[in-house]
Amino acid sequence: MTASDQQFSLFDLDLDPVVEDRKSATTPTGRFSNFIVYVDESGDHGMHTVDPNYPLFVLAFCVFYKKHYSEKVVPALEKFKFNHFGHDIVILHEREIRKETGPFKFANEAEKLGFIDGLRGRFERG
Repeated sequence: MTASDQQFSLFDLDLDPVVEDRKSATTPTGRFSNFIVYVDESGDHGMHTVDPNYPLFVLAFCVFYKKHYSEKVVPALEKFKFNHFGHDIVILHEREIRKETGPFKFANEAEKLGFIDGLRGRFERG
């Protein structure tokens, strides 16, 4: 498997053998949007008390075409979870991964780096 087999374009419009034009991919054909948006926060959102050990606040958004999300992203994450945990129930929480708690208790640093590199490899572009 090459690196390009593991990476996914955020705006991959050519998912089917029949090439869709850009307008049809962005214009809803039914009553629902063609996009799904995930929003998450991390860090200290307090304005009066700041955690000196983690003085950051991050608000992140991921916007996916629903077709791409259901046909590419979800299967890739499920495969990654099955390969590392034997099931897909685990939730990938950054803090638990970073602190090595819960299901993310790695045997050694090499195992942790392999896990992180494998996860990163699902989303980076080459």
